[in-house]
Amino acid sequence: MKKNTAAAENAKKGKHQALEMIEGGLCGKRSARIFNWTVFILIILSNSFFLASKAQPVISNTLIFVVAELFTIILLTTEIVIGFWTADVRFPEEKHPRLKYLRQPMTIIGILALMPFYLGLVLVDPKFNEFTEYLDYLMLLHLVKAWEIMKTTRPDS
Repeated sequence: MKKNTAAAENAKKGKHQALEMIEGGLCGKRSARIFNWTVFILIILSNSFFLASKAQPVISNTLIFVVAELFTIILLTTEIVIGFWTADVRFPEEKHPRLKYLRQPMTIIGILALMPFYLGLVLVDPKFNEFTEYLDYLMLLHLVKAWEIMKTTRPDS
């Protein structure tokens, strides 16, 4: 029985550390600031490449575009997964903390912005190309996330 309690305490401690890593920027934690600025830079790069690829489609096939896009997708997906995992720590008073997390505006924006990538993996039939092409513009919602990072990590906050 003590073993289960120790494991539960370790899991809770891990959740607190993960939550602090992604949200500690509000408190000035260095790891959170690094994480947030990395996300910010990747969002700006990703959106710049996206807009450039719409102007000249050849750009979207370059290695730097693909790597930046994949790294951004992985990082932002990880952020949502960690947020979902740590929801019970973030909202301890809630009966359904994970649903509360999923209803947060920045979570909804993050999921909508990631949706074109994951739908593109699933909908590989050519008849869906036009549909997924319009969905690609949802990626621009990442700019809202970038704005939020700028607001929360500035020195006077």
